[in-house]
Amino acid sequence: MLGEGSFGSVYEGKRLEDGLEVAVKIARKPENMKYIYIPGHPAQVPLEVGLSILANRGPKVKEIIELLDWQDQPDQYIMVLEHPSPCKDLLDFLNHHDGSLNEDTVRFIMAQATTAAHMCCRRGVFHRDIKLENLLINTETLEVKLIDFGCGDLLQESGYERFCTLDYCPPEYYMSQVGVGQARLRSPLNHCHPEERIKEEARGRSKRNSNFIFY
Repeated sequence: MLGEGSFGSVYEGKRLEDGLEVAVKIARKPENMKYIYIPGHPAQVPLEVGLSILANRGPKVKEIIELLDWQDQPDQYIMVLEHPSPCKDLLDFLNHHDGSLNEDTVRFIMAQATTAAHMCCRRGVFHRDIKLENLLINTETLEVKLIDFGCGDLLQESGYERFCTLDYCPPEYYMSQVGVGQARLRSPLNHCHPEERIKEEARGRSKRNSNFIFY
């Protein structure tokens, strides 16, 4: 198993036709499962699947994890994704380097993360949860890939009022008024994705040091 979260698990696998190493994500569907329409698909698809398809549509962007196949089932959906090797998420990578990276390395990582975010926006996808845990890094080449579109949304011109990880919310999110139409916020935690809300509550009980030096 590569990873496990509140809504599912990610496993290592191999594609039978050519032995390609892949990651298989099996995600349980919550009661409020969101579906979206995307061009080329007559029926609605799960949000994460749809955003991954859109982010991969067009010329390949090596900074975005590639969706190889997917399947929608009544109580879960399955995604088959590329699995770069050797790799780990950027949080583990930082921990391995005592929380500090030199400036050249950080510049190289950030350039790739920025490219991934830019291409997502150009393809109509707002990832909404770009953070250390959602960036895979090849430990040999330092190539970075953006993963996990489960908290994303379709890109829109108006503002957003829901974010997924409080540690990375913009400052405006904590102000008494935010976004288009000056909509008032009740509590930032109330607007978080259920999985991230659980994580944030857990952090309140057992605070983890997440301060890393990037220079």
